[in-house]
Amino acid sequence: MFGLSFAKILVLAIVAAAVWLGFRYLTGLGQTAQQRQATDGKPRGRRSTPAVEAEEMTACKRCGTYVSTVKPSACSRADCPYRS
Repeated sequence: MFGLSFAKILVLAIVAAAVWLGFRYLTGLGQTAQQRQATDGKPRGRRSTPAVEAEEMTACKRCGTYVSTVKPSACSRADCPYRS
């Protein structure tokens, strides 16, 4: 009734291969990374400039909190050396 003949297995293998190749064709998985980059035109990889620039920090002599070296700001302590 539900026997597997050679013809049925062969048809199943052909259908599976057709589905797999169709999926590769539609999604572009057959292309290499160089081919995608060449057709895309956009460079791949890291950014050339950092998104956020680092700022030099120094520790406060009283409380140890790190403040900016360029423009230090005072904390809420009364004995803060950066209070003006």
